[in-house]
Amino acid sequence: MAKTKPPAPKDAITHAKRGAPAPERAVVSVGASEPAPPRQFGEVLTPKDAAAFLTISNVKLRELDRAGQGPRRTYITPKLVRYRVEDLRAWLAVLAEEGAGKRGPA
Repeated sequence: MAKTKPPAPKDAITHAKRGAPAPERAVVSVGASEPAPPRQFGEVLTPKDAAAFLTISNVKLRELDRAGQGPRRTYITPKLVRYRVEDLRAWLAVLAEEGAGKRGPA
């Protein structure tokens, strides 16, 4: 009679139920000798990528937009919003200038 192995746990939840730590998962690129480089931001960003670029949440970016305080938007179509990297940097520069006077002496 051949020995059969019990089925391997499928996720960390199964491991947690058994009391064992979840194994670390490796990301393997098929056909690549090196890991993929981190994602680079292009010239035009989606709202999600723009929020990541600004290190704020998607919700906060949407709130700023609705209040008219966010960075300049570019409309690709009437409903498709994108953000240019140069507009995001300019908006950050304005915030830095405005905030520099509000901080007071260090």
